Amino acid sequence: MISAGIVVADPDFRKQIFESLQNLGVRIEFAVEDTSGPGRQMEATKPDLLVLDFGRPGMPSVMAEIKSLEAPVAVIAVHQLGEADAILAALRLGAREFLWPPLNEKALRDAVRSIEAEKQQREIQRQAATEVGFLAATGGCGATTIACHVAAELRRSGAGQVGLLDFDLAAGMAGFWFGAGTNYSVLDAVHNLGRMDTSLWKGLVSAVQPQLDVLAAPAEIPLSGLPGSRGFAGVLTYARCQYDWVLADLGANLTSLSAALLEEVDSVFLVATPEVASLLQTRRITQKLVQLGYPKEKLKVLVNRVQKDQQVSMVELKNMIGLPVEAVFPSDSAEIAEAHASGRLMAPKSDFGKRIAQFSAKLTGKPVEETKPSRFSMFRQRAQEA
Repeated sequence: MISAGIVVADPDFRKQIFESLQNLGVRIEFAVEDTSGPGRQMEATKPDLLVLDFGRPGMPSVMAEIKSLEAPVAVIAVHQLGEADAILAALRLGAREFLWPPLNEKALRDAVRSIEAEKQQREIQRQAATEVGFLAATGGCGATTIACHVAAELRRSGAGQVGLLDFDLAAGMAGFWFGAGTNYSVLDAVHNLGRMDTSLWKGLVSAVQPQLDVLAAPAEIPLSGLPGSRGFAGVLTYARCQYDWVLADLGANLTSLSAALLEEVDSVFLVATPEVASLLQTRRITQKLVQLGYPKEKLKVLVNRVQKDQQVSMVELKNMIGLPVEAVFPSDSAEIAEAHASGRLMAPKSDFGKRIAQFSAKLTGKPVEETKPSRFSMFRQRAQEA
């Protein structure tokens, strides 16, 4: 069962919609003539569907308020006149259906059934899908590089449908790594969350490999007019109903956006480099998250860009950061530069690729293939540290 709110000025049309929704088994949370803004009422009742009178002024700001809500809300627009301009304006603002008197019962029924199916699918996938976040302690730690390669490895190893979402609005490079061929981004997903369905989602993402989609960061750095953090969290929540694995690039440093997204993921990997400043910042982020009540068991550390023959004690790292190190990755600037220049990921047989494969196997619970000692000898773990 889904729930609905109705904000329609015409009392007769409002009554028709009310009775029709009830006959369809929809629970009505409220049915009113007008409200200064549906946000507060919707926050309290959390309906799945809002039937909204688009004859009211200020609809762009009203829709922006609805899209900022944490839970996805489907909007059906109503108007006294079914004019083409009014319909087009409503759909552009994110409405998924448009009704006018006399009530089109079939159109309303089809919309309700579609919303019910999507909610059911989200609930199923919420239990099954795994969402993982990658947060860089500072810029330049390579969190995006790791996230992209893990996504490709999960797909290659048969982990199922994989989605990579780039929430690094200032420096997002996931689309570049995979050569994403769409002009749409996570911002478009947020703006259209209220009418999101599988078809629209597929139009926003880039199918960069079989069973691997990328939702890129915006091509231009947005400096103003950003949606609220809850809108981005809603995109991450919706992605659960589309994939078996969802990987989220959360950018660098702890921000209001990354903090909101952390609430949605099942685990988060803090990516650091061996430099003291990076490790100290990782500790600061860890302490802040624990202070905010974030479950410490969901926090894990990855150390990236370790130089050849660099030896650092795993115990010392754990003592410094306050968390054990889950995996380490080598620094190979020449390989990375060549990969960037040729527009490809690094080779699976490279030292970096082998470490990615081992880490991905741990994520999925598959047996970890041990690699023979090579020129990459970082982080040698002494017997007394075992």
